[in-house]
Amino acid sequence: MMKTMKQYNEYEDKLVSVETALNAENAGYKNLSNKYDVECFCITKGTTKDKTLITDEWSGMIPDDMSLLAHRPTITGLQKWLREVHFIHVYVGFRTNLQKYYSWTYTLDMERKDINFSDIEVFDNYEEALEFGVNEGLKKLLEDL
Repeated sequence: MMKTMKQYNEYEDKLVSVETALNAENAGYKNLSNKYDVECFCITKGTTKDKTLITDEWSGMIPDDMSLLAHRPTITGLQKWLREVHFIHVYVGFRTNLQKYYSWTYTLDMERKDINFSDIEVFDNYEEALEFGVNEGLKKLLEDL
């Protein structure tokens, strides 16, 4: 059954965008909690990625004319996977002088040293900054594959 695009799951945890979901899928994301991500992005065969729809993957209701594009994890689930599996950390802070949030992505893996991946950019809310930082970590992970 098709769903409308929602931003949060039932626990008020932010669900990622299609770009972040695709980067996570390409980086080999696996849900660490042994629970299925209940939503996924699907696409009608022969259309562009901007026509992505959301469906309940677990219920087996992906229509025949569509295919799975990527699972749709929560942003904190993806952040946990980056931290626990790849030692990539995302820090989100607040700049009081700007009244904006920023993110900083880095690793504490001893083989790679302490490396900052992303330039500091500012955002209006915490969730945008967190997703930006997670996406930066995913992009760095994809470069290293």
